[in-house]
Amino acid sequence: MGVSQFMPGTWKTWGEGGNPYDPKDAIPAQARFMCELGKKYGGNVDLMLAAYNAGPGAVKNYGGVPQYRETRNYIKRIRAQWGQ
Repeated sequence: MGVSQFMPGTWKTWGEGGNPYDPKDAIPAQARFMCELGKKYGGNVDLMLAAYNAGPGAVKNYGGVPQYRETRNYIKRIRAQWGQ
């Protein structure tokens, strides 16, 4: 949903009652979620991005980055934008 493409359950947890389609609500919620993922995965960017894209449950079930093509491509795309 919205600018940050939240799943409804994730938005309910991190959106603090705001509007997922309003960047002033969505971007801070996304930042809070990513900070929490950073803590959870010890700053491992690949795991953080995988959890953001596929969900923390998928990362847990796979014991790392899930073998989903979409998730692997997402990580590559984001890293390429960072020049990595």
